[in-house]
Amino acid sequence: MQHKEDLIWDNITNSAKRKFDYKDFESSFEEIDIELADTFLFEIIAGFAGGESKELISARLLSQIMLTGFHFDKTEMHKFIDGKEKVLGIEIYATQLARTMLEDGTDVISVLKSINQILN
Repeated sequence: MQHKEDLIWDNITNSAKRKFDYKDFESSFEEIDIELADTFLFEIIAGFAGGESKELISARLLSQIMLTGFHFDKTEMHKFIDGKEKVLGIEIYATQLARTMLEDGTDVISVLKSINQILN
């Protein structure tokens, strides 16, 4: 069963998928695990929302892939992340807002409504 908070992060990730060629990005994970594409996309958004640099985000994601026993081209990862802080600016802001609201004790439904207003 999915946690209610996961609905927030899923909505943000789904919004981000519409901002670039997600199918092409997803195909990069066919050898590893296609399900990782969503996770990595959200990790990129969450990293920027937390103030991380693209280099730190890239290094963290590449390390996670290496732990699965696969290799992902470092240049391709950098290329994919480059510029995403602008393209995904609304999703990054929605993530920051959702985190703040949840930390302040706002109920999940209210947070979901707030971020959906931002994303739509």
